[in-house]
Amino acid sequence: MIGADPVHPSAVCLFLLTKLNLEEKHSDMRTLQQTLEEEKKKRATKSSGLHSELEAEYEQLLSQIANLR
Repeated sequence: MIGADPVHPSAVCLFLLTKLNLEEKHSDMRTLQQTLEEEKKKRATKSSGLHSELEAEYEQLLSQIANLR
């Protein structure tokens, strides 16, 4: 550009480092988001399995109570 002030090389380095840092943070945030979603799925699956086990035990107890009567 004609008449434009030259940009100091250290300013360019600082800009590039800042941009790289932001990209790394964005990548870290995406990784954390994926990890969070995976944990939610694991907990939901575990909760569902536990719920099924409790229902089966409940039905078994009801059957035992009915047999005692």
